[in-house]
Amino acid sequence: MKKYIVLVVIALVFMGLTLQGAGGQKAALKQAVENYNQKLIVSLKQGDGALMSEVAVRLEVDRVKLFISFLADNNQLLDGKLAAFDVTDSETDSKPFSDGPTELIENYGQQTETPNNPQSQNVKNRIQSFGRVSAGEKWIYQYLNVEDNRPAGQAEEISYLSVYYLVKDDTGWKVAGLKTQKV
Repeated sequence: MKKYIVLVVIALVFMGLTLQGAGGQKAALKQAVENYNQKLIVSLKQGDGALMSEVAVRLEVDRVKLFISFLADNNQLLDGKLAAFDVTDSETDSKPFSDGPTELIENYGQQTETPNNPQSQNVKNRIQSFGRVSAGEKWIYQYLNVEDNRPAGQAEEISYLSVYYLVKDDTGWKVAGLKTQKV
């Protein structure tokens, strides 16, 4: 009887740790996306895409830099605020999600690079896991003049359904791409 009770207790503890681990992964994914969005706000307002390297893989950093370049060509910056962020689903897998960025699927098993990071210059990190976060978002944004950082027009509001694709490597979770749909 004692063996049975001990086995039941061990099973319950193991189940609790497993559930806690899954909850911890979901919290880590959500935090990674929130960090990404905060860095995105700062990067677009300062016109510096390199700031994204802490929270995104090189391909996503380059995508943000391209958008900043487009803004600069129009003598603009972008000031934004995430007014609402509601995660509707999040999950992890050992392989890329089939609906994710093509580059992730094509380069599965390869290594990620940590750009602009002196501590890990030329270091490539092995991808350990893939994540996907679906969320409803409401953004308030306003274009700014590059010269004086003053508003160039009225603030606007836009809502999206977004899916963020993440990779986990030696440095933690990073956004590798996203898909958005205006609602």
